[in-house]
Amino acid sequence: NLKTLLRISSDGTQLLSTILEHNPVGVVASAEGDVFALTRIPLLSPGKLHKANGFGFVEWSSWKASGLYTGNYAEFPVITSSGELWIGGSSVELCQFCAWQPLLVRVDTVTGSVLQTQLLPFINGTFTSVWHMAGAPDGTLWILETGPTLVHSDGQSILGQFPVDAGFNGFITQIRVDAESDIWGISPNVASGQFGTLLREYSGATGLMTREIDLQAKVAGFALGPTGEEVFVAANDPF
Repeated sequence: NLKTLLRISSDGTQLLSTILEHNPVGVVASAEGDVFALTRIPLLSPGKLHKANGFGFVEWSSWKASGLYTGNYAEFPVITSSGELWIGGSSVELCQFCAWQPLLVRVDTVTGSVLQTQLLPFINGTFTSVWHMAGAPDGTLWILETGPTLVHSDGQSILGQFPVDAGFNGFITQIRVDAESDIWGISPNVASGQFGTLLREYSGATGLMTREIDLQAKVAGFALGPTGEEVFVAANDPF
């Protein structure tokens, strides 16, 4: 039930923090130093999307984008290389069966207004959900959906759709896009009590796995460095 957006300097000093109205679930920072935080109202209700500036003050909070999600909440904000703000998550499409269906929403960073929406396709004709999202160097988006399947989108149409052996590793589900526009994911856990330890690289052009790195530890999170060609990993104790 914590609602604090914590600010810490590069030397570890705690700075002025921000108290949000609801529980934060996803945070992204822009090149200008603004921070956008998606929130939820437990358990599955969406909360407001907030914008805080580099000084820690909330400039606006809005239901306009997050309120489009019904039956669930958006939890993945992404700033693209062109500076666009997208949020993603699973919602309920108003159809005969009210199925879960991933929804992308592009948000005006100045006002919080909705600029664009895109419903993503069902995978294998079944209910789907968003596991993670990441931006590519060319300004497009990659979404990891249940399946697991990588979906490539420009916000208007589907550019590619590839089944992959990456997903929830027992701790997290994350994807990152490197400087070559290839996608990195984590090998899934194969049995109860086990954890995926492999980072896997998939071609952004073909979806084929091109490389894997065995960290021999439980991956708790990973991020690419500033050049997009090195990776930093948070890992628990080895097995």
